[in-house]
Amino acid sequence: MQMNQASKFKWHSIYGQILFDRKLKAAWEKVVRNNGSGGVDGKTIDSYRYHLKDNLDLLLQKLRRKEYKPSPVRRHFIPKKNGGKRPLGIPTIEDRIVQQALVDVLEPKFEDGIFHKWSCGYRPDRGAERVMQIIMANIEQGYNYIYGADIKGFFDNIPHKKLMRILNKYIADGTVLDMIWSWLKAGYMEEGKYHRIDSGTPQGGVISPLLANVYLNELDWTLAEYNIRFVRYADDFLLFAKTEGDIKRTADITVKKLTELGLEIASDKTKFVDFNDDDFSWFHF
Repeated sequence: MQMNQASKFKWHSIYGQILFDRKLKAAWEKVVRNNGSGGVDGKTIDSYRYHLKDNLDLLLQKLRRKEYKPSPVRRHFIPKKNGGKRPLGIPTIEDRIVQQALVDVLEPKFEDGIFHKWSCGYRPDRGAERVMQIIMANIEQGYNYIYGADIKGFFDNIPHKKLMRILNKYIADGTVLDMIWSWLKAGYMEEGKYHRIDSGTPQGGVISPLLANVYLNELDWTLAEYNIRFVRYADDFLLFAKTEGDIKRTADITVKKLTELGLEIASDKTKFVDFNDDDFSWFHF
């Protein structure tokens, strides 16, 4: 099993790696592919493209002079399956470009031995197919007792200071840490009113999936230390065991670690299953 490298290495000089025309242009092209509406400044992808060279040049100069400051995200709601609504935070085009440029630098570093192999959400070359492979492999090996869980309001409840402490284990570049902190604290606009936030990283932000995986990587490696079989896709995860007693012990370990992280299980989305006896159709990612 691969080992978490956090205690051995810290990354320096990250900020300087985004201060290039080609980095911002590559980030812009990914923002375009992901599409989406504009942020609080009213600029859309089309309007930003109209003066693209000037806009990217100006953004690069702001970054080089360390004058870049993020804007609040624009809050937007999308329907959930249970009839409720899920809040999304839509950053400005400029903020999305800078976040994407930083993700392009950081993601390969976290992929190189930091993230656990059974974490499958928001990662390159992983996804639902990989999740199903892990599930079937565990079932075929007799790990038929399963604990399926979801973290309550995960993206909205990530504690900022705890997240920054985890990032400090890997990143030694103060400018990058300050920039991530400023994104976390940028707040949001809803119906013309500004709201500050004390926790969470907005769903819809380009860097939010990476930060979510960094945070829950702490859970992944705790489970690995106890030799617990699992698969995780963002804040949905399954634990596997061979006996009913073992699966309950794994659940206890998981709840304890999540409590340390300032998070809790969504009880309405949590279930123990004996794969041999139960209907497994409740499971979905």
